[in-house]
Amino acid sequence: MREAGITNPNPRKQLLTDLAALIRTHRAEGFRPILMMDANGDYQASTRQDSDLARFLLDTNLADPFYDKFHISPRTYINGSRRIDYIFADPQCIPAIVRIGYLGTHEGAYSDHCLAYMDIDERNLFQGVINRPVPHHSREIQLVQDDKVHAFILALEAKYRDHKLQEKAFAVANDFVNQGVTEANIHRYHKIYREFLDMARAVAKRVGRKKYGYVRSSELTVKGRVLLVTKQMLDCAKRNAPFTPAILRRCSALDLPVDHYATMSIMQLRREVRRHRSDLWDSQKRCEHLRKEWLISIAKDRTRAIQDPNWERKLK
Repeated sequence: MREAGITNPNPRKQLLTDLAALIRTHRAEGFRPILMMDANGDYQASTRQDSDLARFLLDTNLADPFYDKFHISPRTYINGSRRIDYIFADPQCIPAIVRIGYLGTHEGAYSDHCLAYMDIDERNLFQGVINRPVPHHSREIQLVQDDKVHAFILALEAKYRDHKLQEKAFAVANDFVNQGVTEANIHRYHKIYREFLDMARAVAKRVGRKKYGYVRSSELTVKGRVLLVTKQMLDCAKRNAPFTPAILRRCSALDLPVDHYATMSIMQLRREVRRHRSDLWDSQKRCEHLRKEWLISIAKDRTRAIQDPNWERKLK
């Protein structure tokens, strides 16, 4: 704050100012804040710093659901006599609160503060639409993959235009204004929201289909896969058995001519296995160089997507 030119800094007051700005920003985007804080003050007291907290609650339109329910303010700090730890909530969240309270100073944690708790009915809070984020390792796209993020946004916007999702959303919003919260309008809202999520998931799956789990070059992995499927075809020929459905799928994924391999003798397939093994060995000898080339191509793709010329920074 001093570096910013504030000669008489008041970090506590500035924190409340910054929090209020953050809450206003997210409220404008449709979020409902729940704020848990050790406020080092009691907004019901009459000191100046406590009045700052009271003004903050008025400015941000936050409620104190514990006090509203029990009309008491127990001490929450073992070395003090007042309540300085809070769970404040947006008024629209309060009907979803099932229970709220404080543990004793001897319960829950080795601390000089009490633990506050609040249990919420998720179905009431989220109106039946409960978000369960996909685990990190299962997501099709990572935010660092700028090329995929860019492709995802473009594909998703095209999909929304094709399905006229914006027009549907405006139409249902207009009906909410004119007709109010009716069962039919609620049903239409949830239908549009499900359609929105289904499209996003489908586009993410299509755009993010190519996995980058291991930092290996595609040339190295493809040659290894070709060698394996060639060995499997040799095994089929030795047993005088037709190619299995799994082999046919792998040949299709690798663009291998199945009909050509099906006419080969055991000796010819052995030569193919040796040739593909030799190709793999050559790639393995150059694996570090290939891996670096592959990573450079990815870095360039990602910087191209965000129009950033510094691909070397992405490479790092």
